[in-house]
Amino acid sequence: MRNVLAILILALLFVSGCAPTAPKAPPTPPPVFDFTPASTEPPNSAGVTLALVNPSYSETNPDKSAIFAYYPFVDFQRNMGRDFEEMLIARGFSVTGPFRSWDDMTFPDKNGCDLILRPSLDVSVDFPGLQAQEVIMLIGDNQYKVVGQVAVRGRVTLALTESLSGEKMWSKSVDIPAASQVANFTGERRYPAPPSGPDPNDPGLQKVLGPMMSTAYKAVMDAAWRHFDPAEIQIVKREGQIVKDKKRY
Repeated sequence: MRNVLAILILALLFVSGCAPTAPKAPPTPPPVFDFTPASTEPPNSAGVTLALVNPSYSETNPDKSAIFAYYPFVDFQRNMGRDFEEMLIARGFSVTGPFRSWDDMTFPDKNGCDLILRPSLDVSVDFPGLQAQEVIMLIGDNQYKVVGQVAVRGRVTLALTESLSGEKMWSKSVDIPAASQVANFTGERRYPAPPSGPDPNDPGLQKVLGPMMSTAYKAVMDAAWRHFDPAEIQIVKREGQIVKDKKRY
């Protein structure tokens, strides 16, 4: 009997080893936060020196702004600062910085440029229709996960200010497109009690937010490229010089 059982076990192992395995699904491409300039002008051909201040989120509500310290928002912010520098250089501007903030710039920093670019990320994140879904556990207490929608709205505001006074000379706003504003998500993290909201580190939430913000990133950067026309910024430079002269800097 033992010999028969051994033969049966070996046969099952052989059959299972020969059975074709199901093909693996192709991996989902990671979100892209990268911008490639459409063209490149000669260095400093625009005749304007811009100081770049890194983009910052303007949300002041602590309950909502905490999410901006997590993926994908931190990548969105960091990469946008780098790509603005690359964009401006490709447009023919001379660029100094990037600086963390206008307040961090010294007098020589401000005096050594014509204008300062200060991008502001006016973004809000909400969770309409949020629900805590119970997960039945065979052993131990039941757990919960979060399901619902995530809505991302807002705009990126590009402001050029006169370098010494900080007076705003030029401003353009680029809205986050409707195609990347609302999506359904199912959280993957489990909680011991019904949560009031999703953890920003929840992989299920991040899988949805990544592509949404990637779509927004491309739309914002493409629009910014069109806005930074050297001929227009040269006019703004002259207007900024008038402000300097009036204030006798």
